Amino acid sequence: MYLNYEVLPANRGRHFDVEERLVSGFVLARRLPGFVEAQVGKYLGSSTLYIAVRRWQDKASFEGWGKSAERQQYAAARPAGLYASEPKHWFLDEVLDSRGDGQGNFVVSTEFTLAGPARWDEFLALRRDHDRVCVEFGGIVSLRHYRDTADPAKVRFLTRCRSRSDYERLTAGPEIAAWRSRVPDGMFAIGDSQFFEVVREVSACPLRPVTNLGSP
Repeated sequence: MYLNYEVLPANRGRHFDVEERLVSGFVLARRLPGFVEAQVGKYLGSSTLYIAVRRWQDKASFEGWGKSAERQQYAAARPAGLYASEPKHWFLDEVLDSRGDGQGNFVVSTEFTLAGPARWDEFLALRRDHDRVCVEFGGIVSLRHYRDTADPAKVRFLTRCRSRSDYERLTAGPEIAAWRSRVPDGMFAIGDSQFFEVVREVSACPLRPVTNLGSP
């Protein structure tokens, strides 16, 4: 899978407009081959910061969207004054996708920086083990790792789980403590984690409605 990860700072009072605009783009994108799903996440530390996460089958599918009439339509319809500053994009390759049986809309976004490319296989093996521990703990919807195409030392990790309390119980529990004890010193650095709530969601299936998950 190929991911377009976008951070969007809405102007004050325009946050619902940002949500509606993003969803309109998702609906246009799902007309095209290779679109998988997309979500709007609202940052839990601010009422005006969003992420948009768009998953495609591969880079070629995403580039097809970029050249399409639908993409031109979306760009032309951008309202003035929507954003406090220009949205920022990252483009990433999915390297690990683990699924749990939980349901929920709490998302944690974390960036890892690897010490060096020689440790990539070791890093992936450790992260697979990490995901196994998390899924066995429960409350997990998905655990996805994405490698930055511009800087392969960077990995974006997206945890989606039932609730913040579930996430905090997991990360403070003995299961994860035991896993951490197996991680060699200096293998990777962990950046700050940001917490989001998925408020809108669109799947590739045109028969499924747009899901509005946020509070009215």
